[in-house]
Amino acid sequence: MKKRLFLLMVVVLLLFMTGCEKTKLIDKISDASANIDSYTFDMDGTINMKVSLEGITQTAVTRNVGSGAVDVNARQMMIKSTISSDQGVIDSEVYIIGDTLYSKDPIQGWVKQAVSADVWNQQDQIQKQVDLLRNSKIKKLGDDTVNGIPTIMLEVIPDTKKLVGLIQGEQLNLPADVDWNKVFKNIYIKQWIDKDTYYPIKSQTTVGLLLNKDTVGGTAQDVEVEMNIDIVMTMDNFNRPVEITLPDEALGAAEVAALI
Repeated sequence: MKKRLFLLMVVVLLLFMTGCEKTKLIDKISDASANIDSYTFDMDGTINMKVSLEGITQTAVTRNVGSGAVDVNARQMMIKSTISSDQGVIDSEVYIIGDTLYSKDPIQGWVKQAVSADVWNQQDQIQKQVDLLRNSKIKKLGDDTVNGIPTIMLEVIPDTKKLVGLIQGEQLNLPADVDWNKVFKNIYIKQWIDKDTYYPIKSQTTVGLLLNKDTVGGTAQDVEVEMNIDIVMTMDNFNRPVEITLPDEALGAAEVAALI
């Protein structure tokens, strides 16, 4: 149950459209994204969770605010974020340097683990958007401006099963006992595309999830979890030099099991 909850909380930002216009737009965005060598991003996400068990209901609100940078050619990435909830505040740092991921654990301190190329690609925010271009539907909402940049604003409607399959990195190899159409109460994504460069520069994602024995299965307990996730992400500084420096204290990180 915990593993499935974790997979479902991964936020995916992607595009979709039908007909000839779809192909042209997707090709332009895909071609533009392929030429991105570096960028920075900011994110602000909130998770509202309600857990009901044996007649007792508890609620929790978690906010994750962070920023990061990616150097595609050097295969380097960093994310710094602050996670706040009723339980307190946790500062998180994650670096990917080549084939090694370093993360700051609040209990263990710095740990490191080997990663494959697939895991590195899954962390690339631009790549996440490109991967599902042809597995979503797009409705053009009109023109808008983001930080003074003229953009095309799109409403994105992803295919639920393909979305989850790509999140897991296993093309449509989903657990048979999960009804994903019931798990996802709603998925609403807006994407802002730079009119000049066709870079995706902003996304807004709202996801509603319902997890219980009818939708997820695999649990004998009569537990129900409702989650509403809202995430806004902006991307900037495309193809400009970024500085990604591993902290000195991370050099002595303890090694843990590799990520496949």
